Amino acid sequence: MSEAQAQFSVLKQTADPGVADAIEQLIENGEDHELNRINVLDFSVRTGLDEERVISGFLHASRLGLFDLTWNVLCPGCGGVLDAHATLKSLRHDDYHCGLCACGYEASVDEQVEAAFTVSPRIRRIAAHDPDTLPIWDYFKQVFWSSGVDLPANFEQLMDDLAEHRALIVAKVNEGVPLRQIYRDVDALIGRQGYDNRHRVYPGRVIGHQISKVHSRLPRSIAAGFGIRSLQTLVGDLIVERMHHRSPLWADGAISDHPATPGLWAVEPHIAFRDVGVKFEEILVVTSSGSAYWLDDDLPHVRRWQRTAAA
Repeated sequence: MSEAQAQFSVLKQTADPGVADAIEQLIENGEDHELNRINVLDFSVRTGLDEERVISGFLHASRLGLFDLTWNVLCPGCGGVLDAHATLKSLRHDDYHCGLCACGYEASVDEQVEAAFTVSPRIRRIAAHDPDTLPIWDYFKQVFWSSGVDLPANFEQLMDDLAEHRALIVAKVNEGVPLRQIYRDVDALIGRQGYDNRHRVYPGRVIGHQISKVHSRLPRSIAAGFGIRSLQTLVGDLIVERMHHRSPLWADGAISDHPATPGLWAVEPHIAFRDVGVKFEEILVVTSSGSAYWLDDDLPHVRRWQRTAAA
């Protein structure tokens, strides 16, 4: 009898037999991605098994060595896993920083921590055990995002459709079109594609903002998800730019009714289909003559679009 068979035999004696059988079937026949960061509540719904018995069964299976149990600290903004711990006691009390959202959060066990189960490599080796070998979107789905994030079938189409927005934005800036009108052009394109505009729910409805050097001497602390130093710098820039009837924030209001001012702009069009949204965030360089170009064309999503166009 193999080690796994012996553990399944013990599991059937210590856990609900129906749950034990479902776990055995999952480990033996499930796809690799189904065995990584298993959400036991979702497993209960999919199998029609009692929630408490499923939780108990997975805990027993973890103790037997069938699964590795981790406590994942989640970003409340994007749902990404900020850190993973073997026990709750190892959770830190300081802020966890999300590079994707550029925000820091203090972990809350009730709201930001999930328990997830991954099959032990001693029982069955899966792709997520070697995350560096995963394609980029499989990495995000299986490693970066939490078990509660399930990407729709049209996710890759959503990503591909962002390419048209990238081309539209730089072309319109080069034509000297006011930022307000470019915002509306992007909005119109989103509508033609059958999606929703999600950057309109950002603070100030911004699609982008001008980049400037942070010159504040305030403490390095976070307020409302933003660094206090950045907020003070932004307020100062807003005051200066409004004197010239301009804004460092790129939105659809009258204050953005001007061509892009020279400098660096962080641009992030955000489109969504139902409850799933995608975006890119890149730096647009605007020269003193008014011409514009993206700072870097050698990026994963850009290379993907180039491969798709060449196919």
